[in-house]
Amino acid sequence: QGKIPEAEERLKTAARLAPEASIVHHNIGVFYLNTNQPDKADSAFQRELEISPGYGPAHYSRGLTLQARKRYAEAALQMELATQLSPDFPDPYLALATQLSGKRPVETIQKMVDTYLRLGGNNKGMAYYDLSLAYKTVKNYAPAVKYGEMALKEDGNSYLFLRNMGQLYSYTDRTAEADTLLRKALTLTKDPSPVYIEIGMNAQKANKLDDAVAAMKKSLELSPQTGNVHLYLWRIYQRQGNKALAAKEEEAFRTWQKAEIAELTRRQKAAGTHPQPPQNPTHP
Repeated sequence: QGKIPEAEERLKTAARLAPEASIVHHNIGVFYLNTNQPDKADSAFQRELEISPGYGPAHYSRGLTLQARKRYAEAALQMELATQLSPDFPDPYLALATQLSGKRPVETIQKMVDTYLRLGGNNKGMAYYDLSLAYKTVKNYAPAVKYGEMALKEDGNSYLFLRNMGQLYSYTDRTAEADTLLRKALTLTKDPSPVYIEIGMNAQKANKLDDAVAAMKKSLELSPQTGNVHLYLWRIYQRQGNKALAAKEEEAFRTWQKAEIAELTRRQKAAGTHPQPPQNPTHP
C-alpha cells in the first residue's frame, strides 16, 4: 500500500516479539532491499543465517545486497554458495548467469541457464537474454540471434532485449530491422545517447551517411562529454568527401583525447601507477 514507515515499524515489532524467527529477519531483509537500503538488508540476512545456518536462499539474498552495492565478486561467491546449499532453488543460477554473462565461457552460462529453466525458473526472457549476450561476446552470432529473439518474444517492450537485438541485427547486416528496434529502445531509456551512436553506426553500415551524421549529432547534443563521437563523425565526413567538416571533427576529437589522456595520467600518478598509452575507440 506504499505505507513504508508503518511497514518498517511493524517489521521491527515482529523482530522484538520473535527475535529467533528466521522468517522475520528474512522479511526485514527483503523490505530493506526493496526500499534501496542494502546495508540494512544485508544485516538482516546475516541474522537470518545465524539462526538458520546453511540456508541457501539467505545466501542468495545476501548476494543481491552485495550486487546492489557493486561488490560483484563477493555477490558471485554468495550465489555460488546458494547453488551448493540449495541445488534445487532456481534463482541463484539466473543471478549468476546475468552477472557473469560475457565474463565466463559460454558453456558455463549455458549450463547455469539450463539448470535455472529445468528447475522451473519463470523469468525466461532474462535467461534467454543472458545466453544471447554470452554468445554475442564471443561473436557467435547465430545462437546469439536465436536466443535474443526468444528473449524479445517473452517481452517485446524490454529495453535490454530491444537494444541487444538491434545490435545483433546490425552486426549481421539486417540493418533495417536493427534501426527499427534501436529506435524503439530509444523511447524506453533515460539515457538515449549511446543508442543514438548505435543507430548512427548502423546507418553508416547501411551506407545512409546523412542519417548516420544526424544520429551522431543527436548523441553529442545529449552527451557532449562523449568526445569519441567526434571520431565517428570524422570518419563519416571522410567517407562523404567533406574535408572541411572532417578536419573540424578530427580537431575536436584530438582535443578531447588530449584532455582524457591528461586526466588519466593525473589519476594514475595519484594512484602510483604508470600511465598506459591510449587506445582509439572503435564500435561503442
